[in-house]
Amino acid sequence: MTMSNETERLASLETKLSSLEEMLRRMDEKIDNLQNRHITLEEVNEMMRLRDAQVQQLREDIRESNRRLEEVQLESKRLYPQWAAVLIALASLGITLIKF
Repeated sequence: MTMSNETERLASLETKLSSLEEMLRRMDEKIDNLQNRHITLEEVNEMMRLRDAQVQQLREDIRESNRRLEEVQLESKRLYPQWAAVLIALASLGITLIKF
């Protein structure tokens, strides 16, 4: 091999090497961008844990609201006899006023 062939070969190899280096740099940038755009498994697990805690809290709130609603309904049923007594008293008062 002559000196010019070796020089050409070295130039060709340098060009290929520089092209490979550029390709690696672009791939690194793409990987970095991909990692920045996507969330990690740990982040997903944390989001799911928080969501589960919120769902559990909502379920407890619903149970508490249902329990209070049942109490109010029961309390209103307990007042039916008192309301009946008030109506009877008003009716008797009305009858008494009509007689006079």
